[in-house]
Amino acid sequence: MRAFLRVLILIFPVMLIAFEPHPVTPYPVVGYEEVPFDEQRLLIWYPVDPQVEGTPSKSRWDVFNVAIGAPLKTSESKMAVIAISHGYGGTTHQLSWLIRYLVYSGYIVIGTDHRDRINHKHQINHWQRPQDISKIIDKFSSHPMASHANLNQIGIAGFSLGGTTAIWLAGGRATKLKSIVPGPKDAHLEEFRGIEAILPSLNKKMMSKDWRDPRIKAAFVMAPAWGWVFDEKNLSKISIPTYLIASSADHVIFTQNNAAFFARNIPKSTYQEISGKAGHYIFITALNEKQKQELPAKVNFLIEDDVSIDRAWIQSEVSQEAARFFNSVFK
Repeated sequence: MRAFLRVLILIFPVMLIAFEPHPVTPYPVVGYEEVPFDEQRLLIWYPVDPQVEGTPSKSRWDVFNVAIGAPLKTSESKMAVIAISHGYGGTTHQLSWLIRYLVYSGYIVIGTDHRDRINHKHQINHWQRPQDISKIIDKFSSHPMASHANLNQIGIAGFSLGGTTAIWLAGGRATKLKSIVPGPKDAHLEEFRGIEAILPSLNKKMMSKDWRDPRIKAAFVMAPAWGWVFDEKNLSKISIPTYLIASSADHVIFTQNNAAFFARNIPKSTYQEISGKAGHYIFITALNEKQKQELPAKVNFLIEDDVSIDRAWIQSEVSQEAARFFNSVFK
């Protein structure tokens, strides 16, 4: 038997050396830091060594423990950075399932909570969102952790209006502003009830501006909205790799006139639809039963799924797709 093993080692030395088991921990732990700036916060999630112990996050949406201020896991090469943009009125923590997988795949993840409401009132100047992302990239670039990051390898991942934010940053422009209100083939009109009342506050010049950030080299876009205000000519100029994914049964933001529209007009895009009865909010963290009971009744629509849907499974598959996509660009 020993002679046989020696032969195996001689024949397959590279394979045996290359195999390294991934540490198995009782609960995922992610390094976390908050940096205040301009009445906002830069949020940073990053890999830590397996022996680091975390504490439960203050956010019910997080699917990991956090090690606040823990040292960054040492790496032979500098890590790529992924910016995250959440859906309208939400929080970056609602994409914690994606943050976790990206961090465990060796990425530093940054984000901020966009100001979709000002003084507790809805606002429609969504151009502030790509501006937010460019600002947090600036802020992170001066953070000590940036010395461990490859600032030439920055991507963005966004959901819903966060997906639209990614389109802006990739080079898309919202120039079709004569009719901001979506049509019946664009979205569920009830979701946009009251939009007419806040239209006078829209800064159309800023809305139609070119918000492309050349530092962003790849975009992973989930169920993007507002396709009806983007023009095909500028979408056709987007040159960075773009992955779009949405649910075919999305009854909030209709996929064919949004995600599929963007995919048809962005040259280097990859497009996938989630079949079955998955809804628009399938990309928001799956909560356990206790967490669901603690959630205010008025936002139950965020967590309700058809009985045929396993939200956690879909998110696992999507997070793997996101990592594969960014790996294909950055590694």
